[in-house]
Amino acid sequence: MSMSTFHGNGLLHGAIVVGVRPHQHPRVLSMGVRLAAELKQYLVCVYVISCPALGEQMVDDDTDFFSLPQTERDEFGGKQVDDLQQRLEDVLLQAPVPWVLKIAYGDPARALAKVAERLEATLLVIGAHQKRTPWNLGQFRHNSMVLRALLHPQVPVVLVPTSSAKTPPSSAVP
Repeated sequence: MSMSTFHGNGLLHGAIVVGVRPHQHPRVLSMGVRLAAELKQYLVCVYVISCPALGEQMVDDDTDFFSLPQTERDEFGGKQVDDLQQRLEDVLLQAPVPWVLKIAYGDPARALAKVAERLEATLLVIGAHQKRTPWNLGQFRHNSMVLRALLHPQVPVVLVPTSSAKTPPSSAVP
């Protein structure tokens, strides 16, 4: 299916929210798509622009990031967002679920959690670098975003291991 063009969050309640970033391992997005398809939910890809001064906010709650004048978009990393959107469109062209890209600002863990809570998401899917097996929280001490996402979850969090994956980095999505 193609990227959804709806505005507003009404249709997105209960969606699967997946944190996306440039050069992310494909496992993360693949898991989000699989869960959204199995649960018959929308897929909401959220890219967080780290900008502590703005606090945590989802731009297109009030403003459609993609309709801003180019000069304003460029101030907030518009080129990177455009590239990410194009890569997502290429990868998700055949996805069996409707999807949308949302842009948020602030601390990634807090912003993702806030978007997921606001949408009353079914699940929040994030990638996690795994140093060694077996998994335990002590291994995430260097990945503070993962720890912060796990400390006070209002929405169930699915951690997708990425560093032990056998997929070559060149196929990273997006």
